[in-house]
Amino acid sequence: MLRLALLFTAIASPLWAYCPTKADLEGRGIVFEKEGGGFEHHRAEKPGWIGIFDQDPNGDAAVMTAFHGIYLKDWAPVVNGKVQLDKLEEYATEAELQRLGAPKPDNLVEDEVLDGQIAISTSRFYFELGDCTYLAIPLLLGEPGAWLHERFVYIPDLGTALITEYLDGDFVESYRYLRARRY
Repeated sequence: MLRLALLFTAIASPLWAYCPTKADLEGRGIVFEKEGGGFEHHRAEKPGWIGIFDQDPNGDAAVMTAFHGIYLKDWAPVVNGKVQLDKLEEYATEAELQRLGAPKPDNLVEDEVLDGQIAISTSRFYFELGDCTYLAIPLLLGEPGAWLHERFVYIPDLGTALITEYLDGDFVESYRYLRARRY
């Protein structure tokens, strides 16, 4: 009887897996675990604005603020648990980035705040994070015909995005996320 109960628990547990929601993002945040180690902790600071703590598998870390988790407002490294404010890089103002709005499917955004870059989104698709599946919008942020671009997956139900690829010339870095959980 005990074996049967354990077997049922093992089979049914994915059905009861908790999938983070926007309420979690607006609360303590959501942790996105990356393949190979490392993670990103996203937390809504105010509507549309996401504070992100990013730690690589080697322990390098940074904090950033991004509009909808995509359009970077600022970035600073974290060393020994302390944000290095003297190395803070600011890319745009809140007012400038708010003109861009949230990503929409099959859309093109051109704005001078993007500094010559464009944001192109295509059709929605299902994006898996462990036992959770979210409807998502792929987004390419880059300079037309240039070697520099970033690819994101924007998850409207969460109100944030995850970077999936960074390309700069011959340097390519890809990111794969394994699961999402409440912080």
